[in-house]
This record gives sequence, C-alpha cells and structure tokens, in this order.
Amino acid sequence: MTTELKNTIEKLATEFTPLLNEIHSKSSTTKNYYGEYMNILSRFSNKGIGTIKLIALGLIKAGANVNGVNDAVKIIAGH
Repeated sequence: MTTELKNTIEKLATEFTPLLNEIHSKSSTTKNYYGEYMNILSRFSNKGIGTIKLIALGLIKAGANVNGVNDAVKIIAGH
C-alpha cells in the first residue's frame, strides 16, 4: 500500500469517526451495523467499486465493525 493511499484512508477515518460514534451509540437495526454502513457506502455507488472499497477501509480504520462493512460492500457490489 502506498503512503498516499494510507494517508487517504487515515483522512477518511478521521472524517468518519464522529459519524461512527453516533451510529454505534444506538442499537443496530441490522447485524453488525451493516445496514448503517451500507447507507454510507451506497452514497458512493456511482463512483465505482474501487471508491466503495476505499471508503470501506476508511470506515474500518475509524472503528467500524469489519464484518458489517464487508457485508455491506458485498451487497452493494452485488455479490
């Protein structure tokens, strides 16, 4: 992974931290919060799977549930 990519993921994580704190302060309506993460990721669906995966890495770095993020990505990607 390049330094530029690592820095981008770190910046995304910083931006997502307050949102994830809000999400995680409530009971999840879906397993591992995948529905909440899917809501975030789907906003970028017109940018392609590469962007979605980058956003997903930012969410995970910020403390999102890895399984929930992976499930959301699979659903958005149609797998």
